[in-house]
This record gives sequence, C-alpha cells and structure tokens, in this order.
Amino acid sequence: AVMTTSDPFVALCLFYAATMVTFSTYGAGFSTMPAYVADVFGTKNVSAIFGRVLTAWSAAGVLGPLAITQLRARASQRAAVELAEQIGEERFLASFHAPLQDLDSLLASKAVTLQRLLEIAPAGTVDPTPYMYNEVMCCMAAIQLLAILSNSRIHPHPGLSLPSEQSLPEAQRDDESREGSVAR
Repeated sequence: AVMTTSDPFVALCLFYAATMVTFSTYGAGFSTMPAYVADVFGTKNVSAIFGRVLTAWSAAGVLGPLAITQLRARASQRAAVELAEQIGEERFLASFHAPLQDLDSLLASKAVTLQRLLEIAPAGTVDPTPYMYNEVMCCMAAIQLLAILSNSRIHPHPGLSLPSEQSLPEAQRDDESREGSVAR
C-alpha cells in the first residue's frame, strides 16, 4: 500500500523515519559481516576477506552517490525535453527568447528549469518532479537483487567443517549440556 499525504510536515517526518530505519540496518549489516565471513570461509583468512569487503563497501560509498546523481540528472533532462516538446517551439521562443534547440545550454545555465517550464505548459500537464527518482530507485533495487542473488550463490568452503555434536569429546559435550540446562 502506498501512503500519501498533502501535508509537507507529515511527508518530511515519514521521510526521516524511513531514512532512520535504513540507517539502522546499515550498522547491523556492518556488525554481522565478520561473523558471516568466518562462517562461510573459515576463521583463517577472515582479516584478508573482510578487508576486501570493506574495500568494496567504501568503493560503493563513492560510486553509489555518483551513479545516483547521474541517473537523477538524466531523468531531469528527459523531463525537461518532454515538457519543452509539449510547450511547443513558438511558446518556448516567446518565453525564453531562445529556440528549442538551445534547451541543453539553457538548462545548464539555469535559465530554464522544470518549474519555469511547468508555468508555461498547457493546462493538465503532469508535473514530472515526483517521478524523478523512479529510475534511480529501480536501478538501486536491481543492484540489491543482484547482491541477493550473488549472496545466495556463496556456500561454505568444502574443506571447512564445523564440529558436530558427535565429533566433540565427551567432556565438552557434558559441559555444553550443563550450560544448556542452566540457560533453560
């Protein structure tokens, strides 16, 4: 279900709440990663493997925002072109004193903005700004899906075997059973 509101304060509070939930899961993933790496690959090379995980994480921290910015800019450019086409050559020329072919340079100089295009757009034109991040979010979801699929392909190393209860010495099994009865 999609929750919508016309009150900007409520929308801002919902955005902050969603952001805080997302940020809280970031720390959880970071704190469980060493144990996950040890379970999957064994404890011998945890430091080296976790170093690679942190390197990939930091690369994503740099490249992710750059990718989001580029996707957002592309969506904004596409929206401006669509609005300008709806406005038409004559009305565009009258409003901005430049031909429609100069749209890219006018956008770069901020002489033309989506808001200004919407002001002169025909009645009933849909405001594209609420949909500017659709492509960004779809790309992020696709990357997350790829990460989930990649993670599902990771299996413990065949040479790594965790001790089963039968392989434990008798004294250690007795200690564990006593600890279990105390915890219950």
